[in-house]
Amino acid sequence: MYINGVSTRKATNIVEQMCGFEVSAQMVSNASKELDVSLEAWRNRSLGQMDYLLVDARHEQVRVGGVVRNCAVLIAIGIDPQGRREVLGTQVSLSEAEVHWREFFKDLHKRRLHGVKLLVSDAHHSIKAARKAVMPNVAWQRCQFHL
Repeated sequence: MYINGVSTRKATNIVEQMCGFEVSAQMVSNASKELDVSLEAWRNRSLGQMDYLLVDARHEQVRVGGVVRNCAVLIAIGIDPQGRREVLGTQVSLSEAEVHWREFFKDLHKRRLHGVKLLVSDAHHSIKAARKAVMPNVAWQRCQFHL
């Protein structure tokens, strides 16, 4: 409910129906604030060495300035030298334009992402242009799924 932006009043009603006990709007609001703090800490955490970077976007309906718009959710998954995968970050953008990918990649670098040998993505021209601008020495490969 939190991720989908359900109002505190609706969340209260849903919890009461599903769990059989009352939850005040204030309790829902407080829980949301705690989640915001945790999410912000995750979004700003220091990254490390990742050998591989997999990036893609999915499109979701997002409320922007009181209007529901189709937005791109940029996603980066890293694979570290031990072969472990980790979601490194996400960013909601108005589109998949090169400027948004570039900003996303710069944020990953600001958070100390390093050691990337290969970036894997679909053949979207904006991703390729942003990679050249921010990570010119990183090789690129088209995702097999997108072939």
